[in-house]
Amino acid sequence: MPKVRMLRTFVVGGLVSCSLALFAQQEQTINDEDISVSSFEEMHYPALARAAHREGVVVVRARLDARGYTTSVTAISGSKMLVPDVISNAKKWRFNPNSESAAVLVYQFRLVEGTCDPPNSSLFVLKQPNIVSITMCTFPPQPSAGLRHHPDSQLKGPEAR
Repeated sequence: MPKVRMLRTFVVGGLVSCSLALFAQQEQTINDEDISVSSFEEMHYPALARAAHREGVVVVRARLDARGYTTSVTAISGSKMLVPDVISNAKKWRFNPNSESAAVLVYQFRLVEGTCDPPNSSLFVLKQPNIVSITMCTFPPQPSAGLRHHPDSQLKGPEAR
C-alpha cells in the first residue's frame, strides 16, 4: 500500500508542477504604454480579400527578442482571408524592447465606395502605439443597362398603365 500511495503522490505532485509551469507560461496582458514601434513596413489591402469584399479586424501578438525584433507572430483573431498577409507584415516590424518581450497589433481593413487617385491604391495609417488602418477604394456598383432611373419618374401601380 505505501508504494501505491507514494506513486499517487508522485503523479499528483507532477501534475501540479506541470499545471503551475503552464500557468506561469500563460500570456500576460500587454499594456499600450509598453508598446513602442521603432520601425514598420506598410502593407496594401490583400488582393483576394478586396476581390471578395472582405473587411474586418485582425489582432496579432508578436514575440520580440531582446533588441525588439519580431521573432514570431500569432493571430489572436481575424478573417482567414486577411490573417496570412497581416502575419507576414507584422514579422517585418521592430519595437522598442519591453518587459513582456511582446507586442499586440490591431489591423483594421475597410473598403469604401468611391474613386481613388491613383486607382487600386490603399491607404495605410499607423495610429500609435499599435492600431493599423488599411483602407481601399472600391468602385460603386453600376446600374444595369435595363434598369435606368430617371429622376422625374415615379413608381406607379398597374392601374397607371
